[in-house]
Amino acid sequence: MLARLLLLLVLMTGAVQAATQALDFATFFERQPSKMLIIDPSSGQILAANPAAADFYGYTPEQLAQMQIQEINTLTPEQVEDERQRATEGGRDFFIFRHRLADGRIKTVSVHSAPYEFAEGQFLVSVIQDLSRERLSGEHLWYYHAQLEEQVDLQTQALTEAKERQKNMFILALAVQMLFILALVLGLFYLRKLSKEKEQLLVQVNAQNTELSHINQMMAHHFQEPVRRISSFVGQLETALEAGNQELKTTAMRFIHQQAAYLRALLQGMQRYLELDSLAFKSSPLDVEALVTHLLSELAKEKKVHWQVVGHPWPRVAFSERGLQEVLAILLENAQAYGQTPEGLQLQLTGQIRDGYFLLDLEDAGQGIPESYRDKVFEPVTRLVPVATHPGAGMGLALARKLIQAGGGQLTLVAAKHLGGACFRLELPLAKEEKPE
Repeated sequence: MLARLLLLLVLMTGAVQAATQALDFATFFERQPSKMLIIDPSSGQILAANPAAADFYGYTPEQLAQMQIQEINTLTPEQVEDERQRATEGGRDFFIFRHRLADGRIKTVSVHSAPYEFAEGQFLVSVIQDLSRERLSGEHLWYYHAQLEEQVDLQTQALTEAKERQKNMFILALAVQMLFILALVLGLFYLRKLSKEKEQLLVQVNAQNTELSHINQMMAHHFQEPVRRISSFVGQLETALEAGNQELKTTAMRFIHQQAAYLRALLQGMQRYLELDSLAFKSSPLDVEALVTHLLSELAKEKKVHWQVVGHPWPRVAFSERGLQEVLAILLENAQAYGQTPEGLQLQLTGQIRDGYFLLDLEDAGQGIPESYRDKVFEPVTRLVPVATHPGAGMGLALARKLIQAGGGQLTLVAAKHLGGACFRLELPLAKEEKPE
């Protein structure tokens, strides 16, 4: 009722001001203890606020004069229209809104507004009454107040749910984007891996092509020479048969058999060497010491062999038993051919672990191999002594190295430390359970 009387007084003041000048509006506006705002209805701009309104909202009059009513009223335009409709249907000349104060608190207020003619134009003079502090008479007011509160809460809940949905959609979109980025990164890593594998494959292919070219050149020489010799001795054999020369016949036959045996060994060795490129050995934990002891014990049944094992017990390695047995057989055969002494075959086997590998040095007491030939002896069809004194095709050590490399290891010649002969070093990958944590 007080707000209504104030509005009536404002209107009456406007009506008589021009005639009597008895009451100054500005003075009335400033001194009025009720909260009052002057608002431009076209834009919602607050043109002026009296001290009471400034105290209520927590802003200075100057700050309020820089704001729009939409910055204070928390209702959406749709909610404002709903409230106007309810006021019309209920026969009310005021509205019930929820206004936000400077400190963030929300106050439910009634707003009585009426147009007033100023020199600058017609604006709304609004009187604001705080409904949260006193209960106005008339149960119908609180009925509408309750409806407004319910409507605002529903709208607020809807806005909150909408924001939550937007938040969830944003999180979902972000997650999809992260998955897409992760897929791109994994794709890049996969492409890089494929590129690296391709490069490695090209290197292997080029190495194999180079090796095959080298083998082709060697084979052309090593096949032609035995064939030439066989042809020569066939001619001598024919002459011996015609002349009845038994000694010449025997010599020719011996050389023919010798060259044929060389060609057979060369073909078998080369066939085995080439098939290793496509042969995959299955590695498994292997007891090297037991395998070496078994091979030496079998050899000792036929030959005079003395050996000494150093650095045992040896760890197990990850290697093919068949492959390692073939390598050790080649090395022991090589030691028998070139490492014999008057006392028989003397061997020392020394084991040690280094950088995830088991290093096995097999050393004999023979004449050894000059340092300048330590890499060359592993090339196919390489011989340091004549076939007449040491039969063979010169493929053994090349096969042994390729077998070791196929299993992820290495075979080299190192300087002898104990017996003074040749010292072959096998580097074999340790079994998984033997590797340090």
